[in-house]
Amino acid sequence: MNRGALRLLAVLALLLFGAVALDRRGPRSVSVSQRVLPALAADDLRRVELQRVGGAPVVLERDAAGGWRVDGHPADPDAMRDFLANLEYLSWRRRVPPAEAAARGLDPPRFRVVFVDSDGRRELAIGRSEPALGRTWARASLPFHFLVDDQAARALDRDAGELRRRRVFLPGPGEPERVRIEDAGGAALELSGLPACVAAPVGGCALADRRRTGELIDRLEELSLTRFLAAPPPGATARVITYGVEKLEIGGVCPDAAGERAVVTAAGAGCLAERDVAQLLAEPLDAPAWVERRVTSLEPAAVDRIRAGEVVLERRGSTWRHGDVELSSEAVREWLDVLASHRGTPSWTRTPPSGPATLELAAGPRREVLRLAADRPVIRRGDEPVELTVHPAARAAFTLDLARLADRRVIELDATALAEIRVEEPGTSAEVVSRGATLDDWQVSAPVNVPADEATVAALRKALSPLHAAAATAGRPTPDQGLDPPRRRLTLVEAPRPDAPEGSRRVLELGATVADGCHARVAGREVVYLLRTPTCAALSAHFATRDAYTLEPDELRAVTIDGRRLERHGTAWYDASGNPVPDEESRAATSVVRLLARAPAVAGYGPPPAGRMVVIEGPEAPITLIVNRDTYARADRPVLYRTPPAACTPTLCR
Repeated sequence: MNRGALRLLAVLALLLFGAVALDRRGPRSVSVSQRVLPALAADDLRRVELQRVGGAPVVLERDAAGGWRVDGHPADPDAMRDFLANLEYLSWRRRVPPAEAAARGLDPPRFRVVFVDSDGRRELAIGRSEPALGRTWARASLPFHFLVDDQAARALDRDAGELRRRRVFLPGPGEPERVRIEDAGGAALELSGLPACVAAPVGGCALADRRRTGELIDRLEELSLTRFLAAPPPGATARVITYGVEKLEIGGVCPDAAGERAVVTAAGAGCLAERDVAQLLAEPLDAPAWVERRVTSLEPAAVDRIRAGEVVLERRGSTWRHGDVELSSEAVREWLDVLASHRGTPSWTRTPPSGPATLELAAGPRREVLRLAADRPVIRRGDEPVELTVHPAARAAFTLDLARLADRRVIELDATALAEIRVEEPGTSAEVVSRGATLDDWQVSAPVNVPADEATVAALRKALSPLHAAAATAGRPTPDQGLDPPRRRLTLVEAPRPDAPEGSRRVLELGATVADGCHARVAGREVVYLLRTPTCAALSAHFATRDAYTLEPDELRAVTIDGRRLERHGTAWYDASGNPVPDEESRAATSVVRLLARAPAVAGYGPPPAGRMVVIEGPEAPITLIVNRDTYARADRPVLYRTPPAACTPTLCR
């Protein structure tokens, strides 16, 4: 075959591919000109019949309320919506002159959709499928035969079971929740309203357990018939459940269906799965079992106003305030969480609540009044005819302590502006740390002049920017909090701004340490805070460098520990008499030198402690250390270092 013929075949193949793709592409939108029934509007339909050859028609009729019925039974709203939309927007892919009707399965048609609207009675005929094209023949009032998508034709070929309503309950939008459960013996439970309340035998209504009621409502709304029955089978009704205005009557075993129960519903007689019915039959009808046992029914996150006597707290945006004073939103939420965590045992009462409210909570338009009895641990919630007997510890949850709700932001400090730290502790000289030319250049200038430890300063700056407390514990310090006098006072000085002669100063006082941290306060304030343990550690540290000396391993020439001198020659170690030293002893000595080079912490300042002497010799002047089990120091530097436990050999720390 020559080259010209090949080009021609390629062009024809491309044209054919384009034609097929054009024919089979899905519609971006269905215009009126593409619709098989261009004059049809689903909202105008009054009656539809689905007619099959040799079968009974399925009759769909719109009722007076605007809903649809299938052969006299309620239709499923979603299924009907889909069916009518498919009918209204049925579109053709190809239309041809009306010929060869029998060959196309249109004379007679496979099934008909006969419908009545304001234009009268019309019909749509559906013929045979063309599997190779994925199309089905159709005919309407227009003088054409149409090819429509197979799936569009199948969407119209429905039986009654596919269109009938199967959901047992269909509550209307915004309809108040009302549930009534009745047993054959006459016992009954009634829940109503939003939020739901349970009818009390003494009259009135008590708030219902929201979680339990919600789970019941969810189960009711999820109930769906597994099959339909022509008529309810004979037998006694075990339980009747009314939800809204619709009823469910639960009977015995469903005929010829193992694991199912016969029921009568607004959708008609049918069957439900036994597992779904078993849950409903197990629901107790004892009203107290449904009463909300939580002290408050309001969700803590939703509460926006709290009143306790004359004290009123309000949430404004994301912050809580007492008047113009900002409180800790975290603390208020914790207080509400604790209050909501308490639960009581309900008992009915005919006595109306009296006396002033202990607490009044509000969440938007909802308001709840709580009254705590003065002589017993009993709570009345609003006007409910029920008493909640709580644990005596619940009384503490009703106390609104403004001191404990104080703002937990102790200090807000720009870490980059911190220029000087002054530390004062009883009985010792002040420690002063100042920043140099860069943010990481810090120097201890008193009581000794040494570089500051970079990591220790960084930990302090991180803790201060900002400094948040775990809790506010009291309005004024108590003796056990150790703040009069404080065990440590930190004066924090910021670098002056260009328009100010000196920087601002903040004084933070630390008190006693406890299991969860330590107590603290800002000088001039009466609020006592509880700081977390890691924060306390950062604020309690001394700032001198932890490097007692710097010595590379190959620079070590000799070490004397408690009078015993070891010398290194080459890679081997010898004693003062020139005798080789056992490897175990030389390794222990070099380990001590390595461990004491950088201390785990600075313990304080002062003269060297009583202890054993260690002399380390390198390329420069010998370094003399005095070491005991707790601390050690250089003989020429009044800085006390914490002794690493691993450095305490039997010889050194005996």
